[in-house]
Amino acid sequence: MHASTLPSQKFSGFNKGKITTVNLAFLLLFPGFFFYQALIGLGIIRAFLGGYFSAVAIIFALPLAFLYLKNSKRNKSYYFPEIEFYYFIFLAYFLFTIAINYIFGANKSIVQNHVLSIIYLFSVFVIFKIADFSERQLHLMAMLSLVIMTLIIYSFSVNGSFYLRPLGESKDMESLSTYQGFARSYLFTFMVIIPFTRMFALRVLIYAVAASALYLNSARTEFIAMLLIVPMVEIYYAKHKLWMTFVFLLIAGGIFLNVQYVSEHLPENRILELAEISQSSSAQLRHALTTQALHTIYSHPLVGDYGSYAPGLYAHNILSAWVDLGLLGFLYLILIIGWPLSRLVITGFFSEKKVG
Repeated sequence: MHASTLPSQKFSGFNKGKITTVNLAFLLLFPGFFFYQALIGLGIIRAFLGGYFSAVAIIFALPLAFLYLKNSKRNKSYYFPEIEFYYFIFLAYFLFTIAINYIFGANKSIVQNHVLSIIYLFSVFVIFKIADFSERQLHLMAMLSLVIMTLIIYSFSVNGSFYLRPLGESKDMESLSTYQGFARSYLFTFMVIIPFTRMFALRVLIYAVAASALYLNSARTEFIAMLLIVPMVEIYYAKHKLWMTFVFLLIAGGIFLNVQYVSEHLPENRILELAEISQSSSAQLRHALTTQALHTIYSHPLVGDYGSYAPGLYAHNILSAWVDLGLLGFLYLILIIGWPLSRLVITGFFSEKKVG
């Protein structure tokens, strides 16, 4: 987002308490989740909020909905443009599909997870719509949170991996998050800091720290996502975008050609399986789940087959939308992802006038 259209300028006249509520929701959902889970994993506290994320998302869902609707009435030119309308249509369609299948006996665990997913999708959307991540206090709190999370990862990594479960200190092991949960909190905090860090040297330092922390965390999806964010931000800020793009292509090519040498000088953990993905047990499982999803789609191409898998054994990619929501839901999801993404690329990288 360009400095001339920072979010703070879009909230002139709004009650500051409302923005604080949204900022608090972000801090509690993401850094808060990490710290809560770390305290459980180290045996310092008991799991008084269960796994935490669902409970906090539910607590904030109604206040966030209220703020969004109230602000929509005050500033119709900024709130509720077409793409948001279509996004809410998707959530409504998703909820309708869940309700129909629940009535006809769908697995209750899958139904519960999907309902929580809708709450999560709505809450995160509103947070990133309203929260002013350029605001100094929130930026500093997010930065401090990232530093503390990084220190925790560095301090409690064993044999090149950060994973608290093997320490055996937790009094509520069933409530302790997997490494993906920790990585999600770290990545989202990194994402809101880096676009508003104007000093190039500081951004480079944050990149190095975040890459090493997420490497130790060993969640591959979040690690790759963090690496992809780097060229997006730097190409956006660069005066000569084609040259910067060329630089990143050279770097990526150099790493690809020397991946074996690079991997030999890194601590051993799951991330290195990316160099030999065919040997990865996780990749093999995901391939099997994808194959299962394709069989389901082949047998039920139009309406899919909601919940036709054991809890947790969905495709782990966008094909799961086809399985659960049918062809219409799948195509609609691609549309609402592709439309804003294409606009982001055009306005952020090719348009002379930057759009916030």
